[in-house]
Amino acid sequence: MILLNAKPMVKLLFLAIASGLLLGFGWPPYLFMPLLVIGFVPILLIEQITRNFKYSMVSYLGFTYLAFVIWNVLTCSWIYDASALNASLIFVINPLFTLLPFIGLRLLIKNNKKNPYLAFIAFYLAYEYFMTNMPFAYPLLNLGNGLAVYPMLVQWYEYTGVFGGSLWLMGLNVVIYKLLFSFFAERKIPNYLAFLTGSILFFPLLLSMLIYFNYYEGNRTAEVVTIHPSIDARTEKYAAKTTDLVEQYLDLTLSAATVNTDFVVWPESALPKGGWLEDLHTNEEYIRIRQEIAAFGRMNIMVGLIAHKLVSPAGEKETDKFFIKQTADKQNYATYTGGIQLSQNWNKIPWRSKEKLVPFEERLPYPRFFSFMNKLLKTNGGFSFSIFDRNQNVFQSNTQIKSSYIICYESLFGDFVRNFSKEGAEILFIGLNESWYKNVKGGRQFMHIAGLRAIENRRAVARSSNDGVSGFISQRGDILQQYEEFNPKALRSTLKLNRKTTFYSQYGDYLGKIAAILAFLIVLSVIYNYGKIIIFK
Repeated sequence: MILLNAKPMVKLLFLAIASGLLLGFGWPPYLFMPLLVIGFVPILLIEQITRNFKYSMVSYLGFTYLAFVIWNVLTCSWIYDASALNASLIFVINPLFTLLPFIGLRLLIKNNKKNPYLAFIAFYLAYEYFMTNMPFAYPLLNLGNGLAVYPMLVQWYEYTGVFGGSLWLMGLNVVIYKLLFSFFAERKIPNYLAFLTGSILFFPLLLSMLIYFNYYEGNRTAEVVTIHPSIDARTEKYAAKTTDLVEQYLDLTLSAATVNTDFVVWPESALPKGGWLEDLHTNEEYIRIRQEIAAFGRMNIMVGLIAHKLVSPAGEKETDKFFIKQTADKQNYATYTGGIQLSQNWNKIPWRSKEKLVPFEERLPYPRFFSFMNKLLKTNGGFSFSIFDRNQNVFQSNTQIKSSYIICYESLFGDFVRNFSKEGAEILFIGLNESWYKNVKGGRQFMHIAGLRAIENRRAVARSSNDGVSGFISQRGDILQQYEEFNPKALRSTLKLNRKTTFYSQYGDYLGKIAAILAFLIVLSVIYNYGKIIIFK
């Protein structure tokens, strides 16, 4: 037990730093994904050492917290470019939540519970499910996302979603920790443990490659153009005239479009002064767009915009009442960031609002409680957005192709996105406004994670970013084209369409739900047994 008997704090510090570095450099866009297989092993060793030497829970959690801070900083440092305050909140608060399953592990071991590490895996997946569904959701660091750079290895996500990857990585970390513990403690590795480690490691990978090489994308296609305007959101975009923006976007569109182009994707909030939803049909800029594309009978343009709508506070959600403003003549209105589809079919302009808004950046969670932070936190373009209750999530083109326009942060939520394909979308479009950041690291992360959405739903994906990473992704999650230069450009590709729904599209994050139920039952069992002991005494 060379390592486990080491008492000096320097060894614990080394393990904490090692864990943070393994998780950080194992994360997209870095290509060192295998590091995630052992990323939590140093933390499990920290738990063992602090327990052996009777260090306090505070010491154990302190070193664990340090590891998670390093992980968050290495993976999310790009957020600092947009808002130092918001980044600091993530670096400080998110690691605190990540401690929850590790607190559960220590308590289970302390109370001599059977199979504490199996329960720990359930706790961790339950924590991820919580982080994905709470009002200030932050699922970027869900472990399954860490496998995104190698889509060939995670084809089984069409059955399990990202939680399948989290389960796989947590299982590997636990068995490898057990393997190392047996080696250092007993100087041998039990055969069953070696077999279990090999099986957990290689079976999903071999299954994934088998699915990958045998997957057929189908024959039906759509020609898609995605534009990359490269307009600085800090100094140009929100100050520019809508007329000038539309001209730039149309120039890019027409530079790549052909008479066979079915879709053109514009980025998130391409038109930050998108007008009133009640006036879409009479808005001069939208009429101009329609006239410019008149020669392209098949063309449908997905336009990201920020728009307003007159509302009655009595008819809005209680939480939305905090975001309602008034016009000069005292009429109540709400502000939305969303997307519309423009085509030659002028009778109906489908639109949807962004539902997964960035916490604190685009919308305050629990606004009554956090109202004191409203002036401290920068909001995107000076807005606090509402969420429309009656979204039309699937649009239909002139040629009867169904699609969905997903907006930036929404693409992190697998269970949310799968509803689009379940409702009939045959292809997915993602609009983003990544020019808030001075580098493309965040854009590359989101690009790879978009590949996971493609695999989960077996839908091709087209991404249009204002100044981050734009491109196309196949149904197998492969990046077909990628552009990330700080210069305007339009890309064109022919993507395959798919009407079939996957197992994951039908049932979503069932693994997260099962883990949450198991974690709840385990906690109830501990409380019940603890109560029996007190009563008996």
